[in-house]
Amino acid sequence: FIRLRDLVAADAATRLGIDPLRMQAAWAGADQPHQLAVLAGLTQLGVPYRYLARKPGVGFDCSGLTSWAWEQAGLAIPRSSRYQINDLPEITMATAQAGDLVYYPGHVMLYLGVDYAILQSPRTGRVVTVASVWNRKLEKLRWVNPLG
Repeated sequence: FIRLRDLVAADAATRLGIDPLRMQAAWAGADQPHQLAVLAGLTQLGVPYRYLARKPGVGFDCSGLTSWAWEQAGLAIPRSSRYQINDLPEITMATAQAGDLVYYPGHVMLYLGVDYAILQSPRTGRVVTVASVWNRKLEKLRWVNPLG
């Protein structure tokens, strides 16, 4: 498990131009459910955005991806981004770990544990991808930990 986790972390970091060792350390520092949620979510890279969808290999909207990833880690969280953010405990970026949820109005993502790196299903015409949150969105970000 550890070897696979480290390989996937290094790949995600490389895609984002982040030092792979930093991402590997961030993932190693996360608890196992958080690690599993991130790894599950990353299996869906390249899957198309589909509004109100939550079908592996077929399509996801943003909250469909986050709820599905956490379900693979053994935790059912609300399906809607609004409820994911309002019903789960808010945390700070300083305490966030890989797998926590990052939200700005209208969009929820999985945090990858380093800087503003995220996994998301962004919008129609796009696919599940790793990215960094846009600078203009930073002041509106909220962070939640699905485990409480």
